[in-house]
This record gives sequence, structure tokens and C-alpha cells, in this order.
Amino acid sequence: MSPRQATVRMYNVGFGDCFLLTIPAPDRPRKVLVDCGSHSHGSGPVPIFGVAARIVEDAREEDGTPRIDVVIATQRHQDHVSGFASPLWSQVEVKEVWLPWTEDLQDPEARRIREKQSRVAKRLQSVALALGARDRWRDSILALAENSLTNAAAMATLHRGFAGGPRRRFLPQIERQKRTFTVSALPGVRVHALGPSRDPEVIRDMDPPGDERYLRPAGAAKIGNDSGEDLSPFASR
Repeated sequence: MSPRQATVRMYNVGFGDCFLLTIPAPDRPRKVLVDCGSHSHGSGPVPIFGVAARIVEDAREEDGTPRIDVVIATQRHQDHVSGFASPLWSQVEVKEVWLPWTEDLQDPEARRIREKQSRVAKRLQSVALALGARDRWRDSILALAENSLTNAAAMATLHRGFAGGPRRRFLPQIERQKRTFTVSALPGVRVHALGPSRDPEVIRDMDPPGDERYLRPAGAAKIGNDSGEDLSPFASR
């Protein structure tokens, strides 16, 4: 690569995100992985664990050790993190892992948001599984729910996995002046952490009311073909 040019590789994961950034540095190119996930209802031409294996090989350096300087997981949904459930990540040396502040296990507000999301997703999943196999909305509701479930194995890797004992950062920082920062892992790079927002009013506006159409099935008293309610997750328009 050019000593003045960064490269971005986008892996074909289907419905999902996965980008490997390579940034020039005086000693060796630095690597940043942003997400590694694929939705189970929209996978790409290669299974997501196969994509993870390719990334590990792409990150392997001359001494045979795969290294990624910073791993970033933008959110915990399946289409962003499912590939991190692969056991291959245990051999990858990582210096830092960046997660949204909503993943901070010590933050009570973050815990409340995660628990609410999980409850709604589980209710939606129950509704979808109870619908008849021929119901036209079954797969749509199930896909919506499954993408928001915990992805526990992947999140365990992000919180506790990788080789090298990486530092975890939960972004953005509370203090606004610290939301622009530099790290030794990425020399010459200035980072601007833009979100997710910590503003209570913004969080309130992003939190959909219980009667939001796609949430109605989660609150339905009865489910199945005899419920008398159209469980369409979206308006006809």
C-alpha cells in the first residue's frame, strides 16, 4: 500500500456490515476492523464464520500472528456482530476494542436499555414462532426479533475475548471534550466519537412508543390465526 494512502476493504456478508481499514504508519500498517456480522435471513455468498476466517488470514503478519489494532463493534445486532462468535478470534492479537456506551456493564442506564430491547425481541420471537408456518408475516416478524437478540457468544468475544489483553473503551465519553481523542494504537489518527447519544431527550425520542406498529405483535394478548388482529409489522403503504 502507499505510505500515504489508507485502504478500506468491505467483505460481502450479505445483509450486514464488515470493514477492514488499513492505515499507514511509520513502523507498520495499522488495522481497524469495524463490525463482522450477517443477518441469518440475508446471509452472503460465504457463511459468516468463513468471512471471519478470511479476516483472520488477511490480518496475519510476517511472523505468522494475526493482528488487528482496533476492533470496533457499532452495535450488538446480529447483522453487526454475529461473526465474532467464531472461536478463531482467540488467536488474534488486539490492542483495543471499542463498543458503544450502551455496552458498559457498569452503567445502569445502559443495562436498562439492553434489558428492554431484549424483552421486546423475545416477545416478538414468541409471537412469530406461534404463528402458523403459512402466515405471511411470520418470517418478517421472526427476522426482526432474531436480529435484536443478545448474540451472547459474539458479545462475550467483544467483552472478554481476543489475544493480547486489549483495552475496552465505551464510546462516546461522558465529557464532551473527550469525544475527540487519539490512541497510541493508531499513530497519526484523530478519532471523533459521534454516537450513540447520551442525551436523555434523544434517547427518549429514539425509544418507540408501545403502540408503534412493529411493536404491536409483542403486546398482543392473543396470537395465531384466531386472534382477529392483523399482525403485519408494517403499514400497507
